[in-house]
Amino acid sequence: MGDSSLPEADSRPIDSADSEAPARPRRSLVRTLAAAAPVDRRRFLQAAAGGVGIGAGGLLSTAALARTAVPGPGELAVQAPGASRIVREFDDPYLELLRLLREASEIEHALMLQYLYAAFSVRPKYRALRGEGNPNSTDLLGIAVQEMKHLGAVNRMLVALGAAPNLMPQDFPYEPDIYPFEFTLEPLSRHSLAKYIYTEAPVNAFADFRPPQIGMEIEKALGRSVRPNHVGSLYDSVLKALSDLQAESRKQPLPRDFDFTYWKGALAKIKTEGEADHFGFFRNVFAGNHVAFGTRTNLWSLPMSDPDYPAMTLPHNPSAFLGDPNQIPDARALQLAWLGNVHYWTMLTLLTHGYRFESPAFIQLAEQHMQGPILSLAVALAQRGAGMPFEQMSMGYAPALDEQQSVYFILRLLGEAKTLEADLKGGLPTDYPVSVTAASADELAQLWAATQKVQSYRRRD
Repeated sequence: MGDSSLPEADSRPIDSADSEAPARPRRSLVRTLAAAAPVDRRRFLQAAAGGVGIGAGGLLSTAALARTAVPGPGELAVQAPGASRIVREFDDPYLELLRLLREASEIEHALMLQYLYAAFSVRPKYRALRGEGNPNSTDLLGIAVQEMKHLGAVNRMLVALGAAPNLMPQDFPYEPDIYPFEFTLEPLSRHSLAKYIYTEAPVNAFADFRPPQIGMEIEKALGRSVRPNHVGSLYDSVLKALSDLQAESRKQPLPRDFDFTYWKGALAKIKTEGEADHFGFFRNVFAGNHVAFGTRTNLWSLPMSDPDYPAMTLPHNPSAFLGDPNQIPDARALQLAWLGNVHYWTMLTLLTHGYRFESPAFIQLAEQHMQGPILSLAVALAQRGAGMPFEQMSMGYAPALDEQQSVYFILRLLGEAKTLEADLKGGLPTDYPVSVTAASADELAQLWAATQKVQSYRRRD
């Protein structure tokens, strides 16, 4: 992936609507309970009905966690198993598994976008830290691609269970109870790295952190805003629901063949990959140990304005929506960001179609949009100091009635991208691959024409 250079454009700001206060982050629907309390809804209500006192301290909301579970100096620790657990909402293991998998897909999606945004904030001179987009645990784009594969695995599992895939991301900021921090699109920094380390850390990682000085520096960077980490416990709960469903399926078979052994292994791999490879990568970058830094280990101590500081200054949670409080002010950057949104939505709609109708060709088209237009625009926007917004499309990514209408919907999205490309004319990044949009549109137009011909024959019969 090459760096983009843009021709000069009108950079006059576009007025945005005033906002008295930022919108409150969207909250997730997965909750946690203290270990002393029942951890499924039926037992919780039965205990309450039986006169067992479960006070407000038993049900841990995000606000309660922030007040009561903040570690003091030298006490930073990833939540140990059993300290608090995810509430089980459904007695039926099938329903509970689908609920948890949908939440997992949203979290993997948000992690992917955070890491992508951080990657594009890296200065060109540290390109080895940003990476080229190959899945690995040695650069930021590689980590983001691995999170994308986690997202794909969770959605394939949903489909294997007979459920719809879930590619719907959340607007930023997004605050799930099981995640120790508010999800935020922000440039790479010592503070954001400390959050990523804490999030990806295995249980008790900070109790025996080596070297101890780095552990103390991470505590200092985080401050006292830390909530317990429950990301790993989400996958523990998924695995538990999966085991319960497997036991039930011996008496009540599922309507579709489902390989329990394979999916247990896939979920365990996702959990291990985060707690080992990703944790180690972010810890090393925080400490200044990466091939991109050479022999300099003090780069994070430089002022952010220093040209040797590893990351460029980008806004938090930028928006391409007109009137949004975080609307990108630069006119050309705003156009590019909107085109980036349209390609992002096209990619998600292609993925949803591919998973839903088990069509690998659509998944390949989605990957081409990610590796082509989206990467090109994200690099160009970072160079303009704007950042790729990765916002959600209000219609969702499966708005069509059936498979044929889904193809038609994606064709219309591609037409929107082509119109925006024409409007930008010479303002596109020099490495922007216009051919990707055209090739996708041609392929889907042929598919649409073929289905229309089949329907015409059927009507004659």
